[in-house]
Amino acid sequence: MWIAFKNRFHDNDVPGMIIAGFTGSNWIHCELIDPDAGMSISSWVGTGGVAIRPTTQTIRRAQYVEIYDLGAFDTSDVATFLKSQLGKGYDWRSIFLTYGLRAGSERPDQWTCAELVYQALTHTPVKIQPGLTGVTPGSLREMIRNANYTRIL
Repeated sequence: MWIAFKNRFHDNDVPGMIIAGFTGSNWIHCELIDPDAGMSISSWVGTGGVAIRPTTQTIRRAQYVEIYDLGAFDTSDVATFLKSQLGKGYDWRSIFLTYGLRAGSERPDQWTCAELVYQALTHTPVKIQPGLTGVTPGSLREMIRNANYTRIL
């Protein structure tokens, strides 16, 4: 399993600038990748929430993407969790309240990309800090980098 992080300059769009402004980081998106299937899963603004799409959309501007190899492990638990989340909405409220005002408003029926990916990783042996709220793409990227996972792109 791989994890990808996108820099705000990848698409240089308004949602990316809003997320960068509220999180204080240039890292505005993260997603999990099944390299064998060539598919990614995350919560995207453009799809309105949790969806699966081809990984080629992730790396179309590779200079603004970092991808890390999380290693080989049984993905059945994480796959079950992620499939149960498909179709849930994008959590704009969390962008403004959790990231912007630090008021905490994560909801189980909607996800930001970082909330979804972080929660999915709790179903794996990936080394992340447990029990966090308000996880951003930038803070999740730092956890992965600090755990010394291999960057492959």
